[in-house]
Amino acid sequence: MTVLSSLLSESSQPRDWYGWLTNQAGHAYLVGFPAIYAVLSFTGATGLSAVAIVAAVYFLLWEVIIQRGKDRADQIMDTFHVASGAAVFIALYDPIGWGIKPFALQAVVLAVGVIKRARA
Repeated sequence: MTVLSSLLSESSQPRDWYGWLTNQAGHAYLVGFPAIYAVLSFTGATGLSAVAIVAAVYFLLWEVIIQRGKDRADQIMDTFHVASGAAVFIALYDPIGWGIKPFALQAVVLAVGVIKRARA
């Protein structure tokens, strides 16, 4: 499988907790961080509106138009993790008082996903 075909194939890794964890962490930090940096740098958006822009653009551009996946739950989960990475970035670098809330929420969702897959 080539890198491109791997990127274009959707998978919710139903029985692979480690694959799912690294996949979602990649969505958060390898996609969400650069995306929010771009939105903050090139638009007037800040805070939650910047995170919403990242989520909407990622979902529509990648999940719907490019990847054309059929698994809506996987698309929503991937988009959540991109948005959570963007929110963590803002919490770290933009002093709006979010504290560790975005990271804590992401950690809980990751833990639930890992437990669900470890039991499968």
